[in-house]
Amino acid sequence: MFKTIFDQENLTAVAKERKKRKFKPGYDGMSMDGAGAWLFINSKRLIRDIKAKEYSPMPALGFNTAKTSGGYRSLVRLTALDTVLQIAVNNAL
Repeated sequence: MFKTIFDQENLTAVAKERKKRKFKPGYDGMSMDGAGAWLFINSKRLIRDIKAKEYSPMPALGFNTAKTSGGYRSLVRLTALDTVLQIAVNNAL
């Protein structure tokens, strides 16, 4: 299952799918075009780091937004690459 999830083709397919859904850039400012290009160049290194348990995701950016019914809703934004990895794992599960 690991090879299926963390495959260069699978990761770039997830980035393309998020681009079609008009993904807004992560809090790092990277678009899905940028994430796809980065994965095309660096996916082998990323997969090697994940296998070696040396990869650590960037901290998530948490914020609150007002609800129309009153109160607040807590939301979290990830970087573009961490979003791709999260969706790839979620799709496999």
